Amino acid sequence: MSVWGVVSTMSSQSNVVPIQALEEMERIVDNLLPHDDNIYRVVVYPNTKSVLVSCFGMEGVDVAVEGAYDSVDELPEWIQRKLSVLNMLKVKPPMQAVSDVGRRIDEDTFWVYRS
Repeated sequence: MSVWGVVSTMSSQSNVVPIQALEEMERIVDNLLPHDDNIYRVVVYPNTKSVLVSCFGMEGVDVAVEGAYDSVDELPEWIQRKLSVLNMLKVKPPMQAVSDVGRRIDEDTFWVYRS
């Protein structure tokens, strides 16, 4: 649930979210994402084979990596290696995270961890 969902729920006064539920959600998120904000969203467009890389996190770790690429071959080598691992994962939920590598979100979208 997003922060807005919690605020909305709290403001309606009909369904107040217990603190224990919020703490449990925080523990789940902590286990899913690396703690260093080094997450890149990588989308490979199947029609053109072009790639779009976006950096998530407060610090914008490696902004030079962000942007559009003509193909996966033009990506930095560390991203290529991690994508090759993630490409072996199944697409149907639940998608498992690979420690220090990332997570496959769908057929063409990946979260890559910089470690």
